[in-house]
Amino acid sequence: MKIGFVIFFCCILAFTAWAGTHQTTLSAQLADDYENGLITVREYIAYQLLGIRQSSLLPPGYQSYPQETTRLGTGLAGEAFSLLPGANPQEYSLLSRALSRPTDLDQSFVSETGLFRIHYTLQGYNASADTFIIHAANCFDDAYRLLVDQLGFPAPPSDEVDGPEWDVYVHNIVDYGYSTPENQASTALYPDGFTSFVQIDNDFISTYTPGLDGLRVTAAHEFFHMVQIGMRNFSTSELDSRWFFEATATWLEDVAYDDVNDYIQYLPHYLSNLHRSLRVYNGLHEYGAALYFHMLTQKYGQAIVLQFWQEFAHRELYTALDAVLNRYSSSMALEFADHMVWNYFSGDRADPAHYYEEGASYPMIEPHLVQELEKTVGFSDETQLLSARYTRIQPAGFGNLSILPEFSIPTDWSYATIVQPQGLTADVIRTSGSTTTMLSDVSAAHYILLIAVNVAIPQNDMTSKVEKYQFTLNMGEADGFREGIKQIFPNPYYPEQHSSGLRIDVRLLDKTDKITLYILNEGAHVLYQRDIEFNTERNGDISLFWDGRTESAELVPSGIYFVYIKSGKKGITAAKFALIR
Repeated sequence: MKIGFVIFFCCILAFTAWAGTHQTTLSAQLADDYENGLITVREYIAYQLLGIRQSSLLPPGYQSYPQETTRLGTGLAGEAFSLLPGANPQEYSLLSRALSRPTDLDQSFVSETGLFRIHYTLQGYNASADTFIIHAANCFDDAYRLLVDQLGFPAPPSDEVDGPEWDVYVHNIVDYGYSTPENQASTALYPDGFTSFVQIDNDFISTYTPGLDGLRVTAAHEFFHMVQIGMRNFSTSELDSRWFFEATATWLEDVAYDDVNDYIQYLPHYLSNLHRSLRVYNGLHEYGAALYFHMLTQKYGQAIVLQFWQEFAHRELYTALDAVLNRYSSSMALEFADHMVWNYFSGDRADPAHYYEEGASYPMIEPHLVQELEKTVGFSDETQLLSARYTRIQPAGFGNLSILPEFSIPTDWSYATIVQPQGLTADVIRTSGSTTTMLSDVSAAHYILLIAVNVAIPQNDMTSKVEKYQFTLNMGEADGFREGIKQIFPNPYYPEQHSSGLRIDVRLLDKTDKITLYILNEGAHVLYQRDIEFNTERNGDISLFWDGRTESAELVPSGIYFVYIKSGKKGITAAKFALIR
């Protein structure tokens, strides 16, 4: 991993994690001192890591700065490890101290499987409860059963420190937990594997997910880091791969404990920053990127994550990801573009049968741009490698819409168009390169989202590199646009079988802020009447629903009925349907 990238990233990381607080935090102060040349990069990384462990380990001038719970420990430990070569004696000593195992925990407990040794103390600042330690041991045993016994990952190499067990140190830290690489443990399958040890918090009081649930997901997450480091430590990769470590470990949390959902805390940031590269590492983005692996495992099964790691042990990250996806007749570019489509189906738009199973719990994405369209409009923007921008197209009238993209390097781009008429299922059109997309019969009542996706695979660690794109939209005339009731579905209508109700699709040519729905019997008697008001005047296609009851909620008997729509002062031709009970 290139040092220049590490330096740049840490500055951004500190600012992002702590911006907006009212009091200067330790990370912010360290970032400021580093940028002003008061401390070296090695001091900067080591001090952050020591601060996570205990503020008293820092130089006196930094001990009083407040800290907030983070999840950056593993990344910082990996960076500190990668900075040992080339360090002067003083810096080497400082980094080694930041990477060292805790020595003030005087008790240990071996888990039921005999695989983990949990180090702790019952006294002082780092004190843990006996019951907590037993829970911790059980959680790490469960993580082993899941990762090794069920998912088929290799067990981490033994470090032979304090016995053959894998070591977990429980003390008072400002992190859920973190893993530290230690010694190279090369094998034929995993030539860049290393031993490691884990440190976790002693009470999980200050974490987003507190208590035992916080402990459970942390054990799964950190044991996966031990497994990952045993397969390949990220310091051996030419391209920065830390996001991949964190994204897959966060994905595993939800596999292990589906009802905890700690990862959802990162989604407001992730889903509002899809214009930033997938590989951004800032303490938030890489955890939200677990969604990418949720998508892939829903499509191809959980075994694909093991395959990614087996390939990554011998190749650079993106080459490894692409090689595995090729086995499924896909590619990194295709899947990343699809990931940006999946991200639309969250919150109220969730479709668990076809997209994220827990999508209803995710925040909804907001478009970066809303582009109104009458006849012809062009717009341009730019975005980073492995990122996307969302533009909502708002037609002012009716017609056939052509979408003409222009990319400097067409093979670097994909785009998708999502068309969702009011109340109906969305239609997704996926397009690669500079191919024109044609949409017929669109109107102001359609929600149209254009997603421009930069699918270029990184060749170096310049995450800030951006590429520009341009779209030209043309709204042409279309035949057959008539005002009226377009469709009544289903017809005949069986209320007991169609729980969503009778859907009435209406097209309005003139703009209005109110329409009225009437249901009449064969004697022209009004059984049901409802006003539908809009925030602003609108026309276009609108879907209305009726549940087969009168205004007083009485069931309407079987028979022939009529739908009548009034728009403003104008009536629209009635349509007939049958209701059968």
